[in-house]
Formats: sequence, C-alpha cells, structure tokens
Amino acid sequence: MIIFKPIKQVDTKRIWYNYATILAFNMPINVVIGDRGCGKTYGAEKWVYCRFKYHGEKFVILRDTEEAVKEMTTGGGENMFSAISKDKKFVNDKFEVEGNKIYFNGHHAGYIMAVSTFYKRKGNDYADVVNVIYDEFIPETDQIRLGDDVRKFINSIQNITRHRKCRLILLANALDKGNGILELLGFENINEYGFYINKEKQAVLHYTKPNDNFVALKRQSLTGLLSSGTRYEANIINNNFDGNNDFLFTNKPKCDIIGVYVNSEGVAVRIYEDRDGIYYATKDINPNALLYMRYTFDLERVNTKIKLATKEHKQFLTDIYANHLLRFESKYIKNQFLAML
Repeated sequence: MIIFKPIKQVDTKRIWYNYATILAFNMPINVVIGDRGCGKTYGAEKWVYCRFKYHGEKFVILRDTEEAVKEMTTGGGENMFSAISKDKKFVNDKFEVEGNKIYFNGHHAGYIMAVSTFYKRKGNDYADVVNVIYDEFIPETDQIRLGDDVRKFINSIQNITRHRKCRLILLANALDKGNGILELLGFENINEYGFYINKEKQAVLHYTKPNDNFVALKRQSLTGLLSSGTRYEANIINNNFDGNNDFLFTNKPKCDIIGVYVNSEGVAVRIYEDRDGIYYATKDINPNALLYMRYTFDLERVNTKIKLATKEHKQFLTDIYANHLLRFESKYIKNQFLAML
C-alpha cells in the first residue's frame, strides 16, 4: 500500500532542492523526481561527500552506461568535481578520480560505475560502501537502452551492497511514469506533487513541486523562452511527466480475460474485454495460471507453457490500441504492452 503525503507548502525562499525532508523519513531507498537543474544531483553528491568527510562512509555513484561514466571522469573528473569543489564546505579539500575510484584529500572515498556493465564487478568486494546514488535512472525518451534495465539495476545493487544496511538515492527528471524501477518500488502511479511512501519496500519518493523562484529563473532562461507555449513547457518548466493522458484506468469493470501476452523481456500482460468492447491491460498476477492462453511473439520465449502467437494476434492487439479501445493499469504496463508490437 502506498501512502501519499501532499506538500502543504513550498519554501519560496529556497531555489535549490533540500534533502533534509526526504532523508528525515529514514528510509533506505529514497527517490527524487525533481525539476531539471534544481540541484538534486549536486545536493545528493554533497551529502555523500559530507558523510565521508565527517563519518568515513564510502559511496558509489552509478550512471547508466560506460559512456556516461567516461564523460564524468575524463580530464581527472573535471565534469564531476567542477561544482562541488567550489562549495564552501569543500574549498580547502582536494578531489581526484583514478579509473573508477574517487579520492578525497588523498583518501579513497568511493567509486563511479555503470549499471550497464554490472557483470564486470562480480566477486568484487565493496564491504566499506554505505551510500549509493543512481543518477538519471529514468532515460530520456530518445535514449536507447538495451536489455532489462531493472535486472541490471538490481544486480548492481546486489554486487555493491550484498546484505548490508545501505542507503540508496535515486534521481531523475519527470520523464516516464512507466519506468521499470518506479514499478519495482510500487511508484508507477504518480500523480500529485508530494511524498509517496511504500513501507513494504522501505522506500520514499518525492515528486517535487517547482519552486516559484526557480520557475521564474527557468522562464527567463533560453530553455524557458524556447519551450514557452509549446508541448514541452509542462515538463521542462512545471516538472510534469510526459504523456500524462495515457488511457489509464482506475477501476476495471467486470471483464473476461482473452489472453496473456509475454514480451521479449519476459514481462506478461493480461488482456481483458468488457461487455461494451473495451479492453483492459493489467499485470499478470500469477505466472502459473492460464497456461492455455499464454502467448508470445518472441521465438526465444516459446516453451511448454507459452505458445507462439500468430500474426492475427499481433494485428488484433495493434488494432485495439490504434483505435483507442485499450485501457492500461499503469504507464509501466502500457510500455510493456507496446514493447510487444
């Protein structure tokens, strides 16, 4: 069960994101969906450097790909340290990076690594790591990621933290509600600004409301001037998720199940039909049920429990989607359905 706590008031005197409130929940998993450029990355990195400086807690900074890591570490970490080294807390401190290791005043403080290559770290020991940041865990809509992002993410966390108590900070812009990591944490239906708490997962998510002062700054910037009055304004200026109207349903009427379809990543989607000819797509709540109506369009997924679907199956699913006859349980389920077509 997700508990929602709306934001009662936004501190109009602040411009940059303040981690005090979300960390006060004292949860091991902390997710911030914040404005572009609001300081969420800077604030998270400042927090882990302070935890190392004053408490000796080592950390890991995760990025999605090796290319992203290379961009941060090139030139001795110029991109990674350019802002943090000017902070008044660190003006007398020295930051360095060698390979994937980060050094603070000559002491090994942490690592920067790519989630996409988690397999390279099997057997490595990160027993001294306490805090983990995964920045930009929701990709841009035009950014291609190959493979199962959720599996790579879970394996990376397992390789780093093992069975120890650690704190994870996940950061992203409001891009895609259907992101697999959001679904994994039970946060696939984010609507209002505020805090979403999943006690079972020991996770808290803060969907930030733009500060008026920060919005004013953005509107006067080149980005604000370019996006003003366009379809990009809601996301770039107001931190609204892309595609908020995705034909999602809240309550499914009495329906008959007509099939269970498994995509290439092994995610199954159930399709139902009501008496009015409207269709509904939901999670597959029991992978061992309905074996007589399980289908896939991927030859590699065919087995004794999953049959290969015909071209007619794909045409039917394409038609009900194209004609807006299909409703989705969540944006995540929509994404998984579209991955089959």
